[in-house]
Amino acid sequence: MHLNHLDFHVPDIAATADFFIRHFGLKLKDMRGHNGLATLEDDTGLEIVLSHAIAKFGTADQVEMGRQTYHIGFILPERTDVDAVHAG
Repeated sequence: MHLNHLDFHVPDIAATADFFIRHFGLKLKDMRGHNGLATLEDDTGLEIVLSHAIAKFGTADQVEMGRQTYHIGFILPERTDVDAVHAG
């Protein structure tokens, strides 16, 4: 089985896309509008789609829900590296 894509509902698509590009080396494949739906890809064909939540489908972003509904795990060599990424 091959993972094809992930779709994350986020309040700021442009900032989230920038995070994935800077820290994971993803490439911007498509951006609809300044802060609309974005599609990112890596060298293996994995796509990450960033979109706003669509209420009619029963979804909401984490800010609206007031809780974290998903997470992304990644490995860095040292805790200080994690702290540096988090600081921005």
